[in-house]
Amino acid sequence: MGVWQSFFLLALLVGASAFVPPRPTALSGGRLFRQNAGRLVSSPLESKPTDLEEELQQEIDLKNTKLSKAEELKEIKDAEGSDQSIEELLRVRPFVPFLLEKAVENFDDLFVKKRQKASVDELRDLHSRLHGLKDKHLVSVKTLGEAKAGDGKRIGLTSNEQIRSAQMKGETVTGKKRIVLLGSGWGSHSFLSYIDATKYDVTVVSPRNFFLFTPMLAGAALGTVEFGSITEPIRNVNPRVDYLEATCLGVDPETQTATFESVVCEGTSCVIEEFVLSYDMLVVAVGAQTATYGIPGVAEHCYFFKQVEHAAAVRKAIGNCFEKANLPGLSEEQRRNLLTFVIVGAGPTGVELTGELRDFVEKEGPRYYPHLLKYVDIKVVEATDKVLPPFEASLQRRALAELTERRSPLADMGLLESERPCLTSVLLQSGVKRVTDSTVTLSDGSELPYGVIVWAAGNGPLPLVADMIEGVDRQKELKEKGVSRGRIVTDPWLRVQGVKNLFAFGDCAVMETAPLPQTAQVASQQGAFLARLLNKNFDLDASVPKRIGPKVFLSEKLPFGVDSRDLAKPFQFLNLGILAYLGGGSALAQIQVDQRQLRQEGAAGWVLWRGVYFTKQVSLRNRLLVALDWLKTSLFGRDITRF
Repeated sequence: MGVWQSFFLLALLVGASAFVPPRPTALSGGRLFRQNAGRLVSSPLESKPTDLEEELQQEIDLKNTKLSKAEELKEIKDAEGSDQSIEELLRVRPFVPFLLEKAVENFDDLFVKKRQKASVDELRDLHSRLHGLKDKHLVSVKTLGEAKAGDGKRIGLTSNEQIRSAQMKGETVTGKKRIVLLGSGWGSHSFLSYIDATKYDVTVVSPRNFFLFTPMLAGAALGTVEFGSITEPIRNVNPRVDYLEATCLGVDPETQTATFESVVCEGTSCVIEEFVLSYDMLVVAVGAQTATYGIPGVAEHCYFFKQVEHAAAVRKAIGNCFEKANLPGLSEEQRRNLLTFVIVGAGPTGVELTGELRDFVEKEGPRYYPHLLKYVDIKVVEATDKVLPPFEASLQRRALAELTERRSPLADMGLLESERPCLTSVLLQSGVKRVTDSTVTLSDGSELPYGVIVWAAGNGPLPLVADMIEGVDRQKELKEKGVSRGRIVTDPWLRVQGVKNLFAFGDCAVMETAPLPQTAQVASQQGAFLARLLNKNFDLDASVPKRIGPKVFLSEKLPFGVDSRDLAKPFQFLNLGILAYLGGGSALAQIQVDQRQLRQEGAAGWVLWRGVYFTKQVSLRNRLLVALDWLKTSLFGRDITRF
């Protein structure tokens, strides 16, 4: 079933892609053509940007000598009446040559026909319009040359390098407010997708230059999909924002500056650079780190599971255990200990990793390690009395039964011991007291030997978040009251309490009035909410953000439950549902449909799980790669190559 379903998804994707306009590729080293006086002129835009500038200057000089005064006045009048919407034309002809032609014509008209009347404001306004069109249509026009103003000075177009340099000096280049965004996770990706970069200078700073589709990290750790298939460069999200690969060390709300550290390593040497950025608004979306709860040995011996490097390390460690157990001269006890895999935490992350690991053993084990499968034991350790706490009780019971009672097909093949036909077991109400390099001690005093132990037992604040809480009196006060729970406390409009021009959302933040779960879904909705709030020009200094400018609608008496359109509504989370893969082609799906909740399990849940994760990929590239990975795994199995 898996092969045909994967093939069907791939066929749908390829069919749908036929209706998507091809992305222009001629800009990378190619040649663009435009019509000029009845002949085609080749313009190597990327390789020789000065050729375009020289050509523009030649055309300007030519028109200066040939245009009479009457013709010039007539063309100026015509130009004023022909300021048609380039956006409308591009909807009909969204091609790179056309955009280049319109750009050249606009610059030509402005600098030749208006001559001395061209102002700096007009130049910048035109540049902003063309730059916006370029982003909208995925066209990469790097520069259109410098233009001569009336006094003969050359006006340079604003670049991200100029903006960044000005930020470091506390200055402004474009006159737009500066937004510094910390992080490149779900909330940041959503924020960048919706923010209007023509209104703000946005700089993203993160030690990770890509977005990670975390729900499929478990699949990547066991080779069901590749890491590159579930990641997307953060620069692709919004080409108009600037990106810096660095880690934030601290924030000074009084001076509105943030300090960063960039580490660049080559070979055995590393260069550490520290720099400061000023901001008008700082958006904190740094997420959280794995919480160890102060348990001895967790940080030293456990594998965490939040980032790509964590999943890659788990993948390598599991392969190491199988290869070590395959060596001659080992006792059965040594092999059994090496092939005992302990996963701490029975939330969605721990359960999905368990399911993927079981699939790996059942699918690839008979081909590569048939004589070792009788030693494999997968144990899930959970401190509470339930698995998958976010799900309904009926689905929790189904998950527990799937993990503890489902007979493995390896038992029917005679590859497992007769007294242990199930690969997985769940230890509920079993907290971890201590971890050594080979054993884990549980709350009842029992010890479990292991080959690999993965810690998926909760989130804790990053040092930056802890420092920010301690640096703001209001945040410390809320922490003492037990409101913050180690997270930055915000109001319903995601403004950090106790300080101005600071916003936070995602796993690193919590709303005082309505604490929400630390999920990708919450962070994504919050990022989009804040971006729309900024785009609509609300006065964020007001107690309730109010729209700046003329009132759109304001009634003296409003119906109950209805807000004025002048006032920003607070953030409200819309729970769209949760999914979890259990392994063996079985999954749980709890999805909100209108006013009722749809619950699916087994094969039906698996179809929903794959369908939702496929459609939620952030780009066409990711969808295609994920579909190909699923098809490849179904046909050829997982790649066990280790590097």
